Amino acid sequence: MPYGQRAYSAPLDRSLILLSRTSLASEIFELTFQTEPGLNLIPGHFVHLALESFPLRRPLSVAGYESGSGVLTLIVQDVGKGSHALCGLEPRTCLRGLLPLGTPFPMERVMQALKEGRQVWVVGGGIGLAPLLFCVWKLGEAGFSVVNFLGFRDKEHVFKVREFQDCGKTLVSIGGFVTDLLPEALREGSPDLLLACGPTPMLRALQKICAEHKIDALASLEERMGCGIGACLVCSCKVQKRASFDYQRVCKDGPVFDLAEVSFE
Repeated sequence: MPYGQRAYSAPLDRSLILLSRTSLASEIFELTFQTEPGLNLIPGHFVHLALESFPLRRPLSVAGYESGSGVLTLIVQDVGKGSHALCGLEPRTCLRGLLPLGTPFPMERVMQALKEGRQVWVVGGGIGLAPLLFCVWKLGEAGFSVVNFLGFRDKEHVFKVREFQDCGKTLVSIGGFVTDLLPEALREGSPDLLLACGPTPMLRALQKICAEHKIDALASLEERMGCGIGACLVCSCKVQKRASFDYQRVCKDGPVFDLAEVSFE
């Protein structure tokens, strides 16, 4: 199915039992949960977690899922009251989560490009590495290799670099802008497809680079959400469609969009 014809499956509110909590870096935690095996979870999907004493659920990108065992991995940054409460949970705590949610990366398209010998780049910044980690894990599992560009605020916030290295050449920026790594790499050739997730300034700079070099790019956007199912419109973003702009819901029409179509104004 061509990207842009968006498939949407109604999520179910499922039980998630916390198996482990691991500190990966300063303020960054990996949480693994036991949920149902055999779910159709694809990189780019997210989970809407319910937390006791918090009226709104928390949207978190799926960072990994083992279909056979039903083990789900989330990566959380401890930056607010909700995420702090989540990062402080003890193993065996049971939560409820709506999943799968959102329009994910078109993994069949990505794998087809790699099968045809095309080059795929992955560009991520900070906690935006979470959905990309799931991407490269699935691609590596299928025997494919990509080129990774990872950006971190400082050395205390570096995490999961080795896992990206396992799936191909990996360049890391610490304390600078990950997009500054691209010009030198582009002198050796452009990718046929680029996958990205990270803060808005990174995506804005990446959008300009991709336009200049005519690179197809797909980006998972990070937005505050209310309902997580497209009803409240809190997470609407401006997207160009043909000659005009439209507002689409990051939680349902995204979070993955054609980067060239997104307006960051």
